[in-house]
Amino acid sequence: LPGELIDEKFDDIICTYAIHHLTDDEKIRFIHILQDHLKPNGEILLGDVIFASDADMEKCKESSGEDWDKNEIYIVVDQLLKQFPQMEFIKMSDCSGVCVIK
Repeated sequence: LPGELIDEKFDDIICTYAIHHLTDDEKIRFIHILQDHLKPNGEILLGDVIFASDADMEKCKESSGEDWDKNEIYIVVDQLLKQFPQMEFIKMSDCSGVCVIK
């Protein structure tokens, strides 16, 4: 976080189409940092290319063929739920959604 925000707390933190550039371990660390900056009852909203399961991601990968971006690390909800069991997933399409972490 930028220095001027280090002591700030927020009702909502929104991250869209950026977290797929982080490794799975970096995602977890990043979300924990964001949680530290939430006010009570605050929410983190992660909007991105997100899959409910590995099977859903593999299905999309196969149908995408050469268009699949091998450099991006997409969220798989089943995996992230292990670290954030309170997380909610709102599916928007076959390959996108919003994760809500309170």
